[in-house]
Amino acid sequence: MSWQWVQRDIVFAVHDKQLAVHGGLDGVQDLNAVESALHRSKNLNACGNPPPDAADLGRPTFMASPPAMDSATATSAPLG
Repeated sequence: MSWQWVQRDIVFAVHDKQLAVHGGLDGVQDLNAVESALHRSKNLNACGNPPPDAADLGRPTFMASPPAMDSATATSAPLG
């Protein structure tokens, strides 16, 4: 299958439009994270075995470790 990739300039144009409509601070917090996200699907497509489907390409990459929780935000529920 031939994929059409979202270009970097389109991503930033959409970001700027969202900021104009909804407000927020200009700029990007982590440009490397944006670049990584844009290249992830291309890399998976090139190196995936078996070849990825649309669900594979759109699946987010999860953080290596979950965010820390303090006692004010922690909840507990009975197990079972």
